[in-house]
Amino acid sequence: MNKRIEHPAGERVNLTRELIGQNINQTIGKAVNQTKDVAKQAINQTVSMAINESKEAVLGAVNQTINQTKTTAVDNLNHTLEQIVNKTKEKVTEAVNQSLNKTSNSTT
Repeated sequence: MNKRIEHPAGERVNLTRELIGQNINQTIGKAVNQTKDVAKQAINQTVSMAINESKEAVLGAVNQTINQTKTTAVDNLNHTLEQIVNKTKEKVTEAVNQSLNKTSNSTT
C-alpha cells in the first residue's frame, strides 16, 4: 500500500521543469526561425549578386562583340572602298592614256 503523497514543493518543481522546458523549446524555435531567415536573406543576396554580376558580364561581352563587329565592318568597308577607288583610278588612267594615244596617233 504505497501511496504517493504529492507535496506542493514537488508540484512547483515539476511546473518549473515544464516552464523551463517550454522556454528552452521556444528559444530554440526562435533561434531556428531566425537562422532560417538570415540564411534565406544571405542566399537571396548571394543569388541576386550572382545574377547582377552575370548580367554585367554578359552585357560587357555583348558590347565588346558589337564594338568589335562595328570596327571590323568599318575596316572591311574602308578596304573595299580603297580597292574600288584604286581600280577606278587605274581604269580612268588607262582610258585617258588610250584616248591620248588615239588622239596623238590621229594627229600624226
